Amino acid sequence: MNKYKLSRYLVFTKNTISLKYHIVYSTLSNKILALDKNVVSLIQNGNFNEVDDSIMNKLIEYEFVTNIETDELKKVVERFKNFIINDNLLYQVIQPSANCQLGCNY
Repeated sequence: MNKYKLSRYLVFTKNTISLKYHIVYSTLSNKILALDKNVVSLIQNGNFNEVDDSIMNKLIEYEFVTNIETDELKKVVERFKNFIINDNLLYQVIQPSANCQLGCNY
């Protein structure tokens, strides 16, 4: 029985680099990897034991693969709660409308 599962927070591209690799992005860890299409096939089918150990360790480190018992949604919510508590960082977002010509000098 597998003790790992594929993260729910991944975005896969189609074969993009020489038709041999997929670009995989983790929205959870904000990491990107170029993975061989065979590795992608293995992890998407849950065959983690067939993936090379060095690749598997990187997938775990970058949170592409997680322990089967991990509640990823709970993990995301806890991270956001911690970000809210940390008041050392201020984010500002300027969202112009469709009519904006970006000519303001504020």
